[in-house]
Amino acid sequence: MKKAPNNSNRSRDLWGSQGIVTGAKEPSHEDAAIGSFLALLGKDIRTGQRLDVLPESLGKVMLATLNHPVDLDAEIAGDVAL
Repeated sequence: MKKAPNNSNRSRDLWGSQGIVTGAKEPSHEDAAIGSFLALLGKDIRTGQRLDVLPESLGKVMLATLNHPVDLDAEIAGDVAL
């Protein structure tokens, strides 16, 4: 059995006139900043720090817009407060 050239995330093995194609594991792309943030968030959740309930008005808006499609490419009209 010999390995065929491979330029993707699949493994290709040639065995005589037969070929075997298998999936390969995706490479890990870990971002240190995101990992640190998630660790801090996990610690806060475990210890109950800096956590609070959502404001009722925000919860209502989230529920009201739950089944409405959103066009992420749509133009934004008016001022935006960040």
